[in-house]
Formats: sequence, C-alpha cells, structure tokens
Amino acid sequence: MSGAAMAGKVFVVVHRRDNMDDPPRNPDGLTPQERAGMISTLLQAGAVLTTAEVAERCCMTPNGAWRMLTNLARTLPIYCDAGAWRWLSDSPEVYPE
Repeated sequence: MSGAAMAGKVFVVVHRRDNMDDPPRNPDGLTPQERAGMISTLLQAGAVLTTAEVAERCCMTPNGAWRMLTNLARTLPIYCDAGAWRWLSDSPEVYPE
C-alpha cells in the first residue's frame, strides 16, 4: 500500500494469544526489571512466596515466574525450599555454630 493510499486510514495492531488461558501480556505496566525488583524486595523483607504467587503478583505465567526467580537466584541469596522461595538470612537457624 502506498503512502497516498494509507493517508487517512487508522491501523490497529492486534496481538493474538495462542492460549487464551494465559494472562495478558504486561497488564500491570511493569517492566521485567521492575517486577524482579519488586519480588526481590518482598523476599528480602521476609516474604515467603511460591512460584504461583509470584506469577500472580507479576501477571506472568508460572513458567515465566520460575525463570525470573532462578535468574535472580544466580546473583541474590534466594533459594527455593519445599516449593517456597525465601531470602537467605544471617539468622542462627541458617548458620548454626
């Protein structure tokens, strides 16, 4: 279509999702870095979160949440214990003498 033919026309781009059960992409408006920062802050503050809870809070799929958490665990002291993600603390329970 030439520029003259396109003049005055409005185009709408529609993103099709293959699986309508998946949550819509980025409905909360947060960037991936903002989501990672939010979850890191919650874990550091003492929250214990499952992958499903992270997925729900961040409007992500469980697979996306798992990938984000495992990537964070490469550089942050977080770990998954019995299906729940936690921040590794300096408490005596973690480092017994």
